[in-house]
Formats: sequence, structure tokens, C-alpha cells
Amino acid sequence: MSYTAPVSASTSTRGDHQIVQFRLDIINDRFVSAGDSLLGEALKFLGGVVTAPALENGHFRPKYVEAEKNDSQQKDRRHHQR
Repeated sequence: MSYTAPVSASTSTRGDHQIVQFRLDIINDRFVSAGDSLLGEALKFLGGVVTAPALENGHFRPKYVEAEKNDSQQKDRRHHQR
């Protein structure tokens, strides 16, 4: 059986530390078919996200890097406008 599970990631900065947070919402295993373990599959998926990121020629994908740079610059501008 197939289930959907929303996943998201965010970053924040505290002092000199950058924090990466992941969120994955799954249904409790007790509500799925016998033998299915969504928690186990979700943990495998998140492990892959962390240990095998989307790369292009051995580097982070340029469009993702540029998007993160732009987002970071916008956050910096908003922070300094306060």
C-alpha cells in the first residue's frame, strides 16, 4: 500500500552555528496494514537525504546553491532592517 508523507527542511543560524531541521509527518504504524513500518521507511528516507544529497558532478546542484544564497541574503536584509 502507498502512503503520502509531507517532508520539509529548513535552516537557521544561531551565532556561528547553522542549524538544519528536517520534518517528516507520517501515520502511526498501528493504523497501517500489518507488516508495514512507515517509521522505518521514513527513517531510511531521511538518512538518505542527509547522507546522499542531490549532487551534480560531485557537487551540490548549482540551482539549489543559488536558491539558498538568495534566501539567505533576503533573510539577512530583513534582519538588518529591524
